[in-house]
Amino acid sequence: MDNDNTNLNEISELSEIAKIADIAGAPDSIDTGIDNSFSEVTVKGNDSDGNFNEVEVITDNAEGNFNEVKEDGSMSEDMPSSPNKPDPSWINTPTPQKPKKNNQTLLAIVIALGMVIVGLLIFLIVALFNKKDDNKTTNTNNTTNNTVIDVDGNANVNTDDITAELTPVEKREFNVSVKLGQYKGLEVDLEIPPVTDEDIEKEMEYFVESCKYQVDITDGRELKEGDTAVIDYVGTLDGVVFDGGSGTDYPLTLGSHTFISGFEEGLVGKKVGDSVSLDLTFPETYYNTDLAGKAVNFMVNITSAYEYAIPELTDELVAANTSFGSIEEYKAAAREEFAQYNAEYADSMMKDDLIMQVFESSEFTGELAEEIAYEEQSAIDYYDYMVQMQYGVDAETYFSYVYGFTTEEYKTFIHEQAEFQVKYTHVLDEIIKTENLTLTDEEKTGDEDQDLYALREKAENIIFDNAIVHEK
Repeated sequence: MDNDNTNLNEISELSEIAKIADIAGAPDSIDTGIDNSFSEVTVKGNDSDGNFNEVEVITDNAEGNFNEVKEDGSMSEDMPSSPNKPDPSWINTPTPQKPKKNNQTLLAIVIALGMVIVGLLIFLIVALFNKKDDNKTTNTNNTTNNTVIDVDGNANVNTDDITAELTPVEKREFNVSVKLGQYKGLEVDLEIPPVTDEDIEKEMEYFVESCKYQVDITDGRELKEGDTAVIDYVGTLDGVVFDGGSGTDYPLTLGSHTFISGFEEGLVGKKVGDSVSLDLTFPETYYNTDLAGKAVNFMVNITSAYEYAIPELTDELVAANTSFGSIEEYKAAAREEFAQYNAEYADSMMKDDLIMQVFESSEFTGELAEEIAYEEQSAIDYYDYMVQMQYGVDAETYFSYVYGFTTEEYKTFIHEQAEFQVKYTHVLDEIIKTENLTLTDEEKTGDEDQDLYALREKAENIIFDNAIVHEK
């Protein structure tokens, strides 16, 4: 391949949302599941390189795949032959899940994620407005190397520059009025989930899994599912090598479904040193139309192979890889951390409930629909801009790859967050007027946006501080 490769430093430029999540009262921690279990998502090879594979991003290391997403979002190579020293933090951050019907927990997850996006929407509108020059609309062209996910699990920076455009929008004033309903004395339940023994045992499993290490396969045995074969391969279509179909020293975990159907299956039962010819056919629905439904051949050399061994959970393993001296000490600390997380999560859900009650009892009139549509389009434009610069695809495509959203779910997601943001802003501004809220000289920063944020935070606290909370 002619493109330069670099490690993927961030799985998404949109991780910036975590920094401004508290604008809308979102939880400080964006953990999205009480059981802290990891999930698996699939990111398909990008169209421009004609990659024939689907690159799986595994957020836990159970499968031993070639690319693992670390907590900072960067991608690591395979684990070394000696045990890794894991991060002793036990509160993991799984990939947000596509909502499932009739599932209260996942619904709550989506609400929490939505609060984060609300912060992003506020942030992006401010950013867009700041780009204006005396209310004159201009095109801003930012030329950057386009980072896309390549066959080897790294980020691939195209040598051809790609230009992403973000057109600043004129700030619009919408005539929206709010007749406040009840915002004081609202009743709400606060139910903090208990920490279970199962939670702690899962944490121990994750810890032991993180300490797994490679064992080279040198005994001449046949490869089986779960083994990782290091391969060189060349793909040809009608005898001609096609773009994205070749690689060297590629660690492929058999059974991971990383490559098209038949590829990994064709290596099961083979041995290190074998050369294998695979006659395969791309699926008719394959995203790259140049390859969809086409018969191809792959010549594969298995240069080496390895499997993973998982150590036994002992006090010595804990002491060597964490800041704790024993299993029991680790479990006690984990239980305390889980309890803190559960309390914060429950508090966030309670506040969401209160906000929705205010919405339901308030009356909105005027150009509400127009403002929501405006915010919705602004969000889409900003998402597209950020994702296009980073990955060379639009935001809808990115969300479908990473979160599994359909087109309709993506549009609904954006619309609901825009609606929430618009209503929330107007409700808080009306409370500021009703309560005659002001900032003291000490509270003022001199920055109009920051001062407005501080006032809205005061309005928000009036809702929360005057609520009648029923603890369960």
